[in-house]
Amino acid sequence: VEVPSPFRTWSVAAFGPALACFVLGPLLAFALLPPDAKSTPDAPRTARQRLEAMGPASDDEKVFAFVMLGMVSLWATSSSSGLPPVVTAVLGLAVLLLTGVVTWEDCARNSKAWGTFVSFATLVGLAAMLNKLGIVKWLATSITDRIMASGLGPLQSFLVIVLSYWLSHYLFASQVAHVSALYQPFLLMLMQTGTPGLPAALALAFVSNLFMTLTPYASAQSAVIMGGQYISVGEWYKVGFAYFVFYASIWLTVG
Repeated sequence: VEVPSPFRTWSVAAFGPALACFVLGPLLAFALLPPDAKSTPDAPRTARQRLEAMGPASDDEKVFAFVMLGMVSLWATSSSSGLPPVVTAVLGLAVLLLTGVVTWEDCARNSKAWGTFVSFATLVGLAAMLNKLGIVKWLATSITDRIMASGLGPLQSFLVIVLSYWLSHYLFASQVAHVSALYQPFLLMLMQTGTPGLPAALALAFVSNLFMTLTPYASAQSAVIMGGQYISVGEWYKVGFAYFVFYASIWLTVG
């Protein structure tokens, strides 16, 4: 599926439901997990004091911020500039190394980053090989035949496939692993049951970000937040499912 100007297409398609979630999401969290302190009048003053104690931004911090903004700009304009995202990533790292913001020793010591790099590269490679061998197409066609044999129309099939893709994240501890394993077959299933390619690709792409709230292990961010021990595992599962219903209602209607 070819997505014209991916950054702009994504932004336009996601603007409405994302804005609704931005406004209503905190209200849902407030209702489900009401905070002990509902008024913090001293927070602005404390924040100013902490910022003053930190002092002005250092030269390294300014360079880092400039590099990040430049990389985001290059990623956003990659379809028009023709610059591959991997080139942008390497260019950003090169600038940080040349300016001394980070050193190669810093990179070499970051074992978790190297582990993530190797595991993600393996998953992407396996997904590409499954597609090359025709296994993805065979699996998608087999499941599509069953869906069509049940008499479901394009809209009903769309709902069943998208929600199945979403809820199957309960079985995954990584967004990349989930996307690498299931995105292609589910995209084919959507297209074979009557959903146009672009809406199908965007729907699964949106869900691939939204399902990170399902469980405490749904994404790297979830694990970090859970490590703060502000909520229990049971509370996370309950609130995670509530947000699944909330997000599904917003993105299937407003979107």
